[in-house]
Amino acid sequence: MQGRAKYNEYIDGGRNARLLEHSVAYRVLIRSYQDSDGDGLGDLVGLTGRLDYIAELGVDVIVLSLYELTHQGDQAKPDDLMSLSTRLGTMLQLIDLISRARERRLKIILSIPASLAEAEVCDYWLKKGVAGFVPYQDPLLSDYRPGGGLNLKKLKRDLVAKARHDTTMIELESETTLRSVTLCAGDRYREEVAKMLATIMLTMPGVPCIYQGQEIGTPSPRQRFGRAELNAGAPMYWSDDEYAGFSEVAPQLTLDRIFQVVNVEAQDNDPASVLSYYRQLIALRKSSLILQDGAIKFIGDRGSILCYQRALDGYQLQVTGNLSSRYVAPAVEIAKGELVCSSYIGRGDLAKPLAPYEAVVTRVD
Repeated sequence: MQGRAKYNEYIDGGRNARLLEHSVAYRVLIRSYQDSDGDGLGDLVGLTGRLDYIAELGVDVIVLSLYELTHQGDQAKPDDLMSLSTRLGTMLQLIDLISRARERRLKIILSIPASLAEAEVCDYWLKKGVAGFVPYQDPLLSDYRPGGGLNLKKLKRDLVAKARHDTTMIELESETTLRSVTLCAGDRYREEVAKMLATIMLTMPGVPCIYQGQEIGTPSPRQRFGRAELNAGAPMYWSDDEYAGFSEVAPQLTLDRIFQVVNVEAQDNDPASVLSYYRQLIALRKSSLILQDGAIKFIGDRGSILCYQRALDGYQLQVTGNLSSRYVAPAVEIAKGELVCSSYIGRGDLAKPLAPYEAVVTRVD
């Protein structure tokens, strides 16, 4: 049972609770993040070159997949999971990534399936410098259908289940799902939905985990007949250059023309962008003990309004989100509070109706 004990130490609440305490995580699919060697696929050196961007986002944990690192699937034997895929780079390059991440106060952790709890795989990667492990879990919106909108009762039920576990990762999407903005809205409200979902994710208990590109409101790539493709099939959109700043050659991934509009470079210095809003929310979470440690209480079931409070030592923050494309009257409690942030720039009067997919954080006395 030594393997199980090690798994418990690093995952099931022991050391892992401290490892992830007050953290905001960022999940990366290496092969779709940044190509450094011109083969059309991302690699470890490419990821290393983007560490400054990740650090400036405000996160402090990078989550990588053990299966991707080893180029194995869920039928792999433990011995197969103790060698790095040459498609991504060399072990020296992985160690360099971990070292340079530490210089930026970024921890590298691996997501692994619960079936590996009793394997010695964990020891092998710890010796390489990995900080710890998290169990793989399905993202919050994994069973939503494209364009189906947000079901308030279902979302609330799912959030309540997540809120019971302080070290649970709050993830909306991953490489195995469609993008959250594609699932929840059409192109018309892409930015509004991206910001509203960001507000929910970053004000919930647990460990918020952003999937690469989510922070710029990336939609799922469209293929023939308008079918949306899973996230694993598209590269990160860095700029509006020919290959989205991902590579100097045509990527071995689906490159949707949306990158000409939705990319990091276009949003980096725009205070109204999805990226700027993510940075604002992450900074708010990092500075707020209420958001880090406060209890949560959901309030009412009023139409399309999602409302909950976070409370600690007599102080409260309230999060109110409009999950619809209509203007709706805000909850009475909002008007009594003090505005902390809104997903719409320029909100002043708290008594004004909530705009389509607007989310507001208020301080409640």
